Amino acid sequence: MKTSITIFLLLMSLTIQAQQKPYSIQEFTWLEDNWERQGMKEGTSAMEYWLFENNQIQGKGLSFQGTDTTFVEGLSIQLKDNKVYYVADVPGNDAPTYFEITSLSKTGFVSENSQHDFPKRIEYKLELGTLKVVISDGAANKIFFNFKRK
Repeated sequence: MKTSITIFLLLMSLTIQAQQKPYSIQEFTWLEDNWERQGMKEGTSAMEYWLFENNQIQGKGLSFQGTDTTFVEGLSIQLKDNKVYYVADVPGNDAPTYFEITSLSKTGFVSENSQHDFPKRIEYKLELGTLKVVISDGAANKIFFNFKRK
């Protein structure tokens, strides 16, 4: 009986380890570009830009009212403690917020931080030339953003 339990636990451990694929920063290079937000109110605009350099992906989110910059956030994809994170550095916060990448495909990812107030989940997906971003509380409260390459 003990042997059966030991073998079962060993197999479960190997299965879990196989599912926890370590992501590489290079898997996010599809995100690199200048992205202009679509569907903004007249007189306002927003953009994100991402740059892959020296095995890092750095980004910035910007919002404008006419020609005045109204919001700037630092963005990045970072490797930390053998995990990959989407990191948002927002003015007014004491420190950057880390969202662990929990799912990755060739054209998208999901990142999550259940301890954060809002959003708890950030999804990026490149679909037919449109970068679709969804921020949510992990449930019903969702905000959608669409970006086109600039």
